[in-house]
Amino acid sequence: GFQPDTDAGTSVAGGGQNGHSLVSGSLSSMSDPRGYSLNSLYSMIRLREPPSTLKPSENKTDRDRTEIAIVKLLVKSYYDIVRKSIEDAVPKAIMHFLVNHTKRELHNVLIRKLYRESLLDDMLRETDEVLIRRQRIQETLQVLEQAHRVLLLF
Repeated sequence: GFQPDTDAGTSVAGGGQNGHSLVSGSLSSMSDPRGYSLNSLYSMIRLREPPSTLKPSENKTDRDRTEIAIVKLLVKSYYDIVRKSIEDAVPKAIMHFLVNHTKRELHNVLIRKLYRESLLDDMLRETDEVLIRRQRIQETLQVLEQAHRVLLLF
């Protein structure tokens, strides 16, 4: 990895050994308890430049191969989990945005169309088929009630 060259045990984040942090506060007025100003501290930190191209090393050890295989498995597992969670979220999003919106809009349209005074009588009127069926059922009920009364007398 990259190792910063620091002086007198100062960390990159600017925390001294006594726990003072150099990250918060104003940049110009801050100073380290050892007498370093923030600007001089930044000038002491020297990071190596990253290489322009990364090439795999030729002499991989068994440990390197194992670590590479583990990282590949972990990345594949991570992407499988992410793909599965997206697959699970799609039907929920469809339900939320499409179905619920359609349900609300349809409800509003039906309410507007159904609650008109002129339509109320027409909607409450029975069809001829229902009227004939209801009359037949009432006649059957009267016959059954009369048969029940006759059977109770015996």
